[in-house]
Amino acid sequence: MGDRHRSGIGLSGHLRHRASASSSPLPLTGGGGGEAARGGVRSALSDLACRYGLVAIYSFGSRAGEVAAQVAGEAIEIIHPGSDVDIGVLPAPGRRLTAAERADLTVALEDLLEVGRVDLVVLPEAPPFLALDIVRGELLCTTDPVAEAEYQLYVLRRAGDLAPFERQRRQMILAGEAY
Repeated sequence: MGDRHRSGIGLSGHLRHRASASSSPLPLTGGGGGEAARGGVRSALSDLACRYGLVAIYSFGSRAGEVAAQVAGEAIEIIHPGSDVDIGVLPAPGRRLTAAERADLTVALEDLLEVGRVDLVVLPEAPPFLALDIVRGELLCTTDPVAEAEYQLYVLRRAGDLAPFERQRRQMILAGEAY
């Protein structure tokens, strides 16, 4: 895995790795043009994070690996070409993204990643288990590694605390006792 990965700890406590490369990425579409080819996805993500006051940008969901590989500058295989790209963002403490900023950021990410659709999730507004999925995904960019790690631990603790209730809720749904 080398120097292009950093370790993180999942809910189960096992070490896992997330991409954090600085080499030149390739666009997800396989094309050679656009902002991704000119300036580098990692640099452009850092610029977006600074512009919108973000501590971290994550990729999660079915295309998380593709996006992480693109950011890492690796050759990529598009496994789910028709699928959207799921992106989670962590704003700096006290920072709220307006509706216009969310729309602008989403369009900027679509253009940068050269994909048809980005689904943007703002972490502090996400339900606990969606937030868990996000931080267990791929960390693409961080402007403050300490704040990102602290928030990740907060999400992991919160999900761990709520896990018994989630299991009970799911059992009740399966048994037809709840909606």
